[in-house]
Amino acid sequence: MSLETRAKLMQGVAILLGFYACLWSLAPYTALNWPARFLITVSTGTLSELAQPLTPLVQWVSVVGAGLLMSLAVICYGIIAPAIREVNLNALKLFKMAIIAWYLIDSIGSIAAGFALNLVFNTIFILLILFPVWGLNENHV
Repeated sequence: MSLETRAKLMQGVAILLGFYACLWSLAPYTALNWPARFLITVSTGTLSELAQPLTPLVQWVSVVGAGLLMSLAVICYGIIAPAIREVNLNALKLFKMAIIAWYLIDSIGSIAAGFALNLVFNTIFILLILFPVWGLNENHV
């Protein structure tokens, strides 16, 4: 895959992450939060609770998570995609380490909290995020 294709793919992933973050960020706004409720209930395996209002704690944690996810989307689009084009291996190595750290902390914590299904969604996210950068090395320069 060419560097330009990889960079454009990363930008596409960033847009997807940003869209997800926007939907998730609706959690505190009761009249508008059905997309956030859907995402939360699907990722926790509690679809039967879809019609239930979100607690203030879930609303707050959701908007914090959405803000962090949006920041990741901006980083992927504005920093990592250009780093792919430039084959900035140091930046890409640190990015991979950061994403793997998130994956481990989030997944292990989700399992410990009784929401193992979130591991499926984390795995989808990490595969999408790392696919454009995986296998890049000095031979791509």
